[in-house]
Amino acid sequence: MTEERDIAGFALPFAAGALSASLIPFPSAYCIGAAASMSAVMLTLFMMTWKFRMTGIPAQRTIICAAAFLTGASCLSAATATSLSSIRELSFISGSATAFCQRLKDIISEIPFSNHETPALMTALLTGDRTALPHEVTEAFRASGASHILALSGMHLGIIYSLLSSLISKTGNSPRTKTLRSSAIILCCWFYTIGTGAGESITRAFLFILLNEIGTLTHRKASLKELIMAALIIQLAVDPLSVRSVSFQLSYAAMAGIAFIHPHLKGLWPDDGKGPMRKIWESASISISCQMTTGPLAWLYFRTFPQYFLLTNLIAVPLAGLIIPISLLTIASSAAGICPDCLISMTERLMSLLTGALRGIAQM
Repeated sequence: MTEERDIAGFALPFAAGALSASLIPFPSAYCIGAAASMSAVMLTLFMMTWKFRMTGIPAQRTIICAAAFLTGASCLSAATATSLSSIRELSFISGSATAFCQRLKDIISEIPFSNHETPALMTALLTGDRTALPHEVTEAFRASGASHILALSGMHLGIIYSLLSSLISKTGNSPRTKTLRSSAIILCCWFYTIGTGAGESITRAFLFILLNEIGTLTHRKASLKELIMAALIIQLAVDPLSVRSVSFQLSYAAMAGIAFIHPHLKGLWPDDGKGPMRKIWESASISISCQMTTGPLAWLYFRTFPQYFLLTNLIAVPLAGLIIPISLLTIASSAAGICPDCLISMTERLMSLLTGALRGIAQM
């Protein structure tokens, strides 16, 4: 709990500083630029080195928060002044990753689906490219409150992460093997993140995976709250202009709901309760927690609020959790030339079930 409070004492003022600089582009912010940013960072690191914790003297806490705020503001100001909007363009593997995703799209287009919506939806779910998706389907996702399923996010990368972990989990338990395994998982997830455009939401998910794997290797497992704060600092430090992105704000708002609200809602179910109803309540409580934190932002930006979000998530999220790994299996077997018709038919049926359910909810 103390560690969470310490990191929050830096992360939140840091984010507030970046957000303030994006909303109030005062000229002095551009003057201080990188010099003030480095000064604030050095001051904060110096204080943390001397163990001036957020639980200590109020004056020390105030200085740390002020340094964090100044760091966030000057990071964004320096990025704006120098037109450094993102590190994504600097990635030396971006070309290969983009080519890989294009090859993925080509394979999907070659699979003999009978319904033209299926390859378009599969492409959207796996690569984030919605250009071929019919407007009717996109509108059904939006009206039912399932737009987050089309937007590449932690759910998508989390499924891929779980698959990778399961596939190579039996390779051994020696320290060297664990390091190689974690490195392979991180590189694969990074490659996929870059190839799909490295949007704010999926980048946040990648940082979670990166920090989690590092924590596993160093035997210092972090809580979800610590992961959120650490990822927030890293993402804003690397790409401070992302604080302006609605996707960035919604992504962290959703994770904040899961970390801070969900445990309390989940605890409302009796401890001795077991069986499917408890699982349903856990899923429902996650959905409610996310909606409590993202709903106000969605209303602020889009003036919409999905009335049946709970029903949507109870149906759509489990279906998406089945569709994504089955779609990957279908693509892999098709690329190898051994894809059976039953697998194609199963993928298509699941896709139709998802779109049909969301259309029905959207018309309520």
